[in-house]
Amino acid sequence: MLSIHVVSQVHVLIVVPYAFYCILTEAPGRDQDKAFGWDDRVGYVHAIAAGYFLWDSLDAIVNFIDPAFVAHGVACLAIYTMSYKPFVAYFGTRCLLWETSTLFLNNHWFLDKTGRTGTRTQLINGFFLLGSFFFVRIVYGGYIVRTESFMANFHPDIHLGQSVQFMHTLLGVRHQIPLAYTLVYSGGNVVLQGLNWFWFYKMILALRKRFDGADQVKLTGEDVLPTHITPSPDSTSPSSAPASDTHAPVLTRASLDA
Repeated sequence: MLSIHVVSQVHVLIVVPYAFYCILTEAPGRDQDKAFGWDDRVGYVHAIAAGYFLWDSLDAIVNFIDPAFVAHGVACLAIYTMSYKPFVAYFGTRCLLWETSTLFLNNHWFLDKTGRTGTRTQLINGFFLLGSFFFVRIVYGGYIVRTESFMANFHPDIHLGQSVQFMHTLLGVRHQIPLAYTLVYSGGNVVLQGLNWFWFYKMILALRKRFDGADQVKLTGEDVLPTHITPSPDSTSPSSAPASDTHAPVLTRASLDA
């Protein structure tokens, strides 16, 4: 399972700074066409994301652990691949900032594997994990943030998040795009936002137990064998089972990818 976290971490370290750079240096007025606007640099950053989510989807299917991982990978792959129409690339680049929280999720796993479970370092990393996940995925991604939105036309003090802006943009151009695009993007948005809230809830439960004396649980569950793999007879003996596998996992790799 080491490869999952290594590949994910490399992806985060490349795609998040690149996406942030594209947002900071985008051409003035690009937000005037959020549905069909395009920038060549966006094409490069979306290509990196699409390549990663292709790998992530295949890994989630072949090494099946949880249907949520499959849904997450496939939804992201479809969204970033279909953005080359071009379509809603404005939002796609911004949603890649969600990957910031994955950096700290992978750090948690690395700390587990290097014997630092329950340490102060891991506790601090856990706070950064929860904080980054909440602000980039829940607040910036889908809740009320200070950003331009269609609701400002009705009430100047109301500003809704990227997810609501995205759905408004999608519905506004639904007659100009194939039905498949409407279904994939609206369905994908609901799935990804739902997973964000579900995983955030599971993370809070996991962190509350993690530092509660003997009742420690793992934030990542890759130590669990996939359901299609039958363990060898020796692996079931108490002497051969790693001590770290005796705790039931609470939250698996969220990828917490996006």
